[in-house]
Amino acid sequence: DDSNTLLDSCTIQDAAQAIYCNDSSPTIKNSTITLNTDGIITNSSSSPTLVNNIFSKNTGDIVVLYATQIDSNIYGNTYTNDSTNYIEVRSGTGYRLSTPAKVYDWLKDGAPYVLNDDLIVYGDGSTNKPPILNIQSGVTLKFPKDKYLQIGHSSASNTGALRAKGVTFTVTDTAGASYWAGIDF
Repeated sequence: DDSNTLLDSCTIQDAAQAIYCNDSSPTIKNSTITLNTDGIITNSSSSPTLVNNIFSKNTGDIVVLYATQIDSNIYGNTYTNDSTNYIEVRSGTGYRLSTPAKVYDWLKDGAPYVLNDDLIVYGDGSTNKPPILNIQSGVTLKFPKDKYLQIGHSSASNTGALRAKGVTFTVTDTAGASYWAGIDF
């Protein structure tokens, strides 16, 4: 029962994978995840709540979540001296934000959200209430080269919405002539 699964004020260290969420959504708060290879990794059916944790000196992936599973559940964390100080977001066609009338709130955390593919927001046309991606001020989203943020689809019935103020949208790799594809409405 996920509502009873809680790690509070714990230290998880010296593990190959500190925490793996397999079809589970525990609450992990006020904890220190340090000296591991990977921090917190999830599968596409997991949506852990990560609040006020410290990620430090981890050498692999720090936090890996799926775009569809992010909704007001990650904030207040600190990332220091990790090999990658970012939240990896698995995205793309298979992980489209598509639930009608749902608002996906992406909150400001201590690290940018780095996508591994396009981020797509649109419903299936079955209702006139589109899914909404609401990104909090101060958030940074980084996209791979040639990938985009797509809001809506070419069909008039497949709508989506974006609410963003004070958000930075950029490319993951700023070296050389790397560009992301931009926002497609």
